[in-house]
Amino acid sequence: MLLSRYGQVEYVMESEVSSGVRMILKALEKDREQRHWEMWIARFPHMDKKTFVPFSQFYKPGATIEESGGLPRSKEEILADAEMILASLRKGGT
Repeated sequence: MLLSRYGQVEYVMESEVSSGVRMILKALEKDREQRHWEMWIARFPHMDKKTFVPFSQFYKPGATIEESGGLPRSKEEILADAEMILASLRKGGT
C-alpha cells in the first residue's frame, strides 16, 4: 500500500539503492501527510474562530506529530474536546 504510487513494488526494488530509498522516503512522507489530513478533517467541524488552525500550520513536513500540533494531547485537552462534542450533540437534539 505504501508504495502503491509507484505501481508494482518491483519497480522500486529494481531501482538503484539511492533512488529506491528516495521513493520509499517520499511514500512515507505522503502517507504521513495523508494521516495528518485525516486528523485535521476530523477536527475541522469542531473548530471555531478561536481554535481554527489552517492545515498548513497543522501539518509541518518532517516534524513529528507532537511538533505539528497533532496527538498526543493532554488529558485536559481531550476531555475539553469530548465535552464540546457532547454539547454539540445535545444542541443538535441527537
